[in-house]
Amino acid sequence: MNRLSDQHFGRTGAGSELVPVDERRRVLQHRIDLAKDKLVADLSRASTLLRQSAASARSSVRRGFIRAAIVTAGIVWLGLVATAVRRHRRLHARWK
Repeated sequence: MNRLSDQHFGRTGAGSELVPVDERRRVLQHRIDLAKDKLVADLSRASTLLRQSAASARSSVRRGFIRAAIVTAGIVWLGLVATAVRRHRRLHARWK
């Protein structure tokens, strides 16, 4: 990750020495890291929920298609039965 070093080097006076860590900056960096981790976890959870909802939608569409096919087949079957019954009645009526 893009992190600033926890320790800053600088020159003070004639020699170089270690400058103390800025506590506020360290706390802020820690809070940023926690926020990044939380964002990654939230994005992961959102991705999982999206995949689950897509799978549910596919399943729902599939069930709807099967139901529509069954209803259509039932209507066609009833139409064929009604047609056969009507023809039988007409033929029977003509012969009398």
